[in-house]
Amino acid sequence: MEIFENHLIAPYTTINLGGRAKIFCVCYNEDDVKECLTIAFDKKYPVKVISGGSNIIFPDEGYDGIIMKISGEKITVVEDNKENQIVEVWAGTEWDKFVKWSIDNSLSGIECLSGIPGFCGATAIQNVGAYGQEVNSVIKKVVAFDFANNEYKIFKNADCEFGYRTSVFKKNYKNKLIILKVYFELSKNKIYDYTYPDLRKEIEKCEDYNKFNRLEKLKFIRNSIYKIRKNKSMIYDKSDPDSISCGSFFLNPVLTQEQFKKFYNLSQKKNLNPPYFKINSNYKIPAAFLIENSGFYRGYIKNGAGISKKHSLALVNYGCETKSLLKLVEEIKERVKCIFGITLEIEPEIVFQ
Repeated sequence: MEIFENHLIAPYTTINLGGRAKIFCVCYNEDDVKECLTIAFDKKYPVKVISGGSNIIFPDEGYDGIIMKISGEKITVVEDNKENQIVEVWAGTEWDKFVKWSIDNSLSGIECLSGIPGFCGATAIQNVGAYGQEVNSVIKKVVAFDFANNEYKIFKNADCEFGYRTSVFKKNYKNKLIILKVYFELSKNKIYDYTYPDLRKEIEKCEDYNKFNRLEKLKFIRNSIYKIRKNKSMIYDKSDPDSISCGSFFLNPVLTQEQFKKFYNLSQKKNLNPPYFKINSNYKIPAAFLIENSGFYRGYIKNGAGISKKHSLALVNYGCETKSLLKLVEEIKERVKCIFGITLEIEPEIVFQ
C-alpha cells in the first residue's frame, strides 16, 4: 500500500477536478484495503473509494478524510466449459485492459464496452453500458467488503438489482461496501447481432465482415467502437481537451406512457420531432436532444466549464473549478425542466464535504 498526506485528488479523475485529500491510500489487494480501513477507524476519518476516477467529482476544498484508490491488476479464469468462461477480476483492474484481454481470448459479451474509462469494480456499481451491451448481462457475482460490519458479502446477479446505469451498490449500499472482485461469464461461441446504428454503419461499410472468423469479428467491433468513441472525444486522452470529462454527464430520461404523451405533444407545439426509444411500456428520451433544444449547444463554455464540442452529453473541464462546473449543471437542469418539464438526472457521483 502507498500512503500520501495532503495529496491532490484532481489528477486521479478524468475530469481533473478536486482539491487535496487529508490522506490518500493506493490499495493493491485485500490486505491493503483492510489496513487502510484500520487507519480510517483509528483516526475516525471518513473514507471515499475511487478506482479509475472516471465517474466522480470532488469539491475544490478537497476531502477531509481518506481517499482509498483501488489499483493493481488480476484476471483469473476460474471455470471453463464448452460455452463459457467464468473470469474472476480484481476490482482495480483497468476496464479496457480487461475488455482487450477478453477479445484476445476470443470471448464475447463486453466488446461493445471497449474504450470506457474506469476500473472493473466500478462497472458493477454503474451497470456500465454502451452501443447495445450492458455489463449486467455478463456479471455472475460480485464480492464486496462491508467495512461497517467487517464482513464479506457475495452478491449473485439477481442480488445486484441492476437497472439503467444503477445497481444495489449505487442505491442501498452506497458508501457502505468496497467491491473487491467481480466474476464475469463470457461466451466462447456467441457473436452478437450488433444493431446500434453507429456500429451497424461500420459493419455495413466493411465488405469482408461476414468473411471474418470469430476473433477477427470481435477485433473489428472493438476497433470500430474505438473509432466512434474517439470521434466523440469519449476516449480519455490528456491531449484532447474535449475528453477531460466524466463522459456522459446526464442520464437519458425514461418516461411512462402518460409522461411521454405529454412530452411529445409539448415538443410538437414547439415544432420539434423528438427521437425516442421504446423500452417495454416506457420511452427513453435522449438527454442530448433536451439539452440542445433548451438553448445550449456543443462548445458552449461558461467560466471554464463547458459542453463538449463533439458530444452534448459530456460536460468538460476547459479550465474550471468544481463550483463552476456545478453551476453549469444546475443551469442546464433548470432550463430543461422549464422548457420540457423533465428533470435530468446526473450520472457521475458528486462528492460534498
